[in-house]
Amino acid sequence: MSGSIFDRLCRTVWVELQAASKLEEFYRVCKNVGTPEAIFKHAWGLPEFHNNLNIDLILTKKNEIHGQKLLEQADNYFEKRCYARALEIYNMCLMKCPYPSKVESDENTMIKYETLSKCYSNRSAILFELHQYEKCNEDIERAIKFSNSNELHSLLLDRKAKCEFNITLQNQKQSQLNQESTPNCSSNSNKLPTSNTMNNLDELLRRIHLVDDAIPESQGDHGIGITISKSRDDLVFQYSNGETMNVHDSHPNIPCFNSALSVEFEPECGRFIVAGRDIKPGDILLVEEAFTCLGHLEPSVLRGLYTTSHCCNCLSRCHTPVPCPTCHIIAFCSEQCRNSRNGHQLECPVLPACVTLGLDEHAIQACRILGKVTFTKLIKSVPRLKQENFKNPRISHGFNKDGVYDSTDFKTIYNLQSNIKESDCFDIFCRCVQAFLLTILLLESDTFFMDEAGERKFPSVKEVMIVGSTILSLLMSLPMNCYALYEYQANVNNPKYDANQQNIGIGIFGTASLFNHSCNSNTGRFNSGNTLIIYAKSYIPKGTQVTTSYGFSYHIDKKEERKSKLLNNYKFECNCVACSENWPMLDNFSSETVLKVHENNDILQSQLKSLLVRYCGTIKRYYLDNVEDNVVESQLLQNTMIEFIEFLERYCELPCRDYFNAQKILAQCMEKKGSSYLIAF
Repeated sequence: MSGSIFDRLCRTVWVELQAASKLEEFYRVCKNVGTPEAIFKHAWGLPEFHNNLNIDLILTKKNEIHGQKLLEQADNYFEKRCYARALEIYNMCLMKCPYPSKVESDENTMIKYETLSKCYSNRSAILFELHQYEKCNEDIERAIKFSNSNELHSLLLDRKAKCEFNITLQNQKQSQLNQESTPNCSSNSNKLPTSNTMNNLDELLRRIHLVDDAIPESQGDHGIGITISKSRDDLVFQYSNGETMNVHDSHPNIPCFNSALSVEFEPECGRFIVAGRDIKPGDILLVEEAFTCLGHLEPSVLRGLYTTSHCCNCLSRCHTPVPCPTCHIIAFCSEQCRNSRNGHQLECPVLPACVTLGLDEHAIQACRILGKVTFTKLIKSVPRLKQENFKNPRISHGFNKDGVYDSTDFKTIYNLQSNIKESDCFDIFCRCVQAFLLTILLLESDTFFMDEAGERKFPSVKEVMIVGSTILSLLMSLPMNCYALYEYQANVNNPKYDANQQNIGIGIFGTASLFNHSCNSNTGRFNSGNTLIIYAKSYIPKGTQVTTSYGFSYHIDKKEERKSKLLNNYKFECNCVACSENWPMLDNFSSETVLKVHENNDILQSQLKSLLVRYCGTIKRYYLDNVEDNVVESQLLQNTMIEFIEFLERYCELPCRDYFNAQKILAQCMEKKGSSYLIAF
C-alpha cells in the first residue's frame, strides 16, 4: 500500500474487522452474494466502518489576500513582457479570488469584487498583446461587471474599441487568405478534402506562420508596443479543440454507431460488436460525447495552486479559464460550460476531501456521475433498472423502451460490465471503503440530497442504501470502462516527426464501452475534447468482431505480460489472433511483405509492387522532401495508407513491418483531426 490517508483508513478498518472476526463474513457476502446492494448494506451495518470513516468535509474558501499576491506577481511578469507566464498567474489569481454567488448574480445586487475585476482587466491586456481580441472582449465584459471604477471602465471601453477594429482587420485578412487558397474547379475537385475534413494541426501550422501578416503591430494600451516573436508567448493559443464530426449513416437504434455495426451476445464473452458489412480503414465507426469526463488533478491542487489547462465540462484546452465560484480547484472554458449540468455542482463541496484523502479519479468520476443524474432521478431510476434487468436478457440492457441505446441516458452507464463476482475480495473491500466515504461526504454536503423543489432532504436508510450501492457499482465498473482522453501535441519546429499523444483525462462512454479488446485491435481512436471518435484502422470483413485496445498491444507488450494484466484487470483470458498465433513483437517483425498462397498470385504480386512503390513514394514526399504540411497532402497520405492497409489485410501474411508502419501513419493522420496543441519541445 502507498501512504495516502485512504490507504491507511483501509488498513485500519481491515485490521479491526479481522480482530473482531468479522472479515470472513464480509468476504462471504462478497463471494456468495456478490451484489453491490448486499455488500454495501453489510458494510453500512458494521461499527468498524462508522468508527473510522466518519470524515468531515474540508472547506476550501476563496482568499482575497492570496489573490492580491498572485495579481502582483502576474503584473510583474506582464511588465517584463513575459506574457505566457503572466497569463498562467492571472489564471491562478482568478481561481483564488472571491467570486459572487449565483444568488448575487441572479439578483444583480452583488457587491463589487475589485481584485477579481483587476485580474480580468489585466488578463484582457495580455490577451490584447497576444492578439486574442475576442477573448480580450470577453474579459473586458467580466471586468466591467465586477468593478465600480469609472476610470477602469473608461480604459476597458477604449481597449474594447481597439479590439473591434483589429477583429475587423483579422476577418478581412482571413477572407483574403481563404480566397487565395481556394483551388480551381476541375473534374477531380470532388476528390479534394472538404472543410469538414480540415486537418486541425495543419491549420494551426499555417496560422502560426501567417500570424504576423494577419494582424497589425501591437497598439500596446499599456505602453508596450512590440511585435511578438516566435516564442513561448506566440504558442500559447496555437491549439485546436478538434473537428466537429458526425457518424455518416448512423445506426437507427444506437445513434453513436455507424450502421455497419451491430451488437451481439454470447455467454462466454458478453456483448460484443460485429461488422454488418465490409468496413474500410479510415471509416468513422463511432462519435460519442462523454457522459462525464475528468481532467487530471495535478499534485499542486493540494497546495491550492491548481491551474487547469482544460475545461472541467468539455475537456477543451482553455488558457483563459472561468473559475468555479466556490472552489479553487476546478475551472471552465466559458460561463456556458460552467452553468451546464456537468456534475461539479455536487462534487464541488466534496472534492477537496476526496483529493486530501487520496481517492482515485474513478471515485471523483463516480461522484460527478451522481451529480449529473441528481438524487431524485437516481432514487426513481435504480429500482426500476434493477427490475428491468432481472426480466430482460443481457443483450437488451441499456436500451430504452423505444429500443434505442441512448448514450446520454444514465441507464447505459448503470449497465456497464463490472465483473464484481470475479474480483478479488480485498479489491471489493477497498472499493467499498471508497463508496462508504463518498456516501458520508455526500450526507454532510448540502448539494446532493435535495428534493424536487430544490430543498435539502434528509434521506431514509433505504435511500442511503440505493446511493451507496450505486456508488459501489460505479466504482467496480469505471476502471474497466473509462477511456483515456488525449491531446495530440506536436513540436512547432518539427511537427511531422516530433509529436506525441499526451493524456489529459478520462471519460465514461456508454456506447464505446461495448467494444471488446484485442491485442491486435482493428480500430483506433482520438478525441476532440470530451468527444470520442473511433475509426477503423484495418479492413474489417462482414461478420468480423470489431475491437479496441484496453492498453495492451502485441507489438510492444510480451504475450505473457499482457495476458496476465488483462486477466488481473479485466477478468478475461485473451484469445485474439495475436495471442493464439503468437505474433512477434515489433523488433522481430519481418521486413518483407509476403503474399499469402493465392490462385492469382502473379496478378497480386504485380499489384503489391505497384502499391509498394506508391506507398514508399508518398512517405518520401511527405516526410523527406519537406513538402508543405497542408490538408491536401495530409489527405493524400491518408488515402494511400488506407488502400495499402486493405490490400495487406486481404492478401498478405501478417504481421509485417509495412503493415505496422502504414497503420501508424494512418493513426497520425486521424489523431491530428482531434484535440491538437503546438508546443516547443
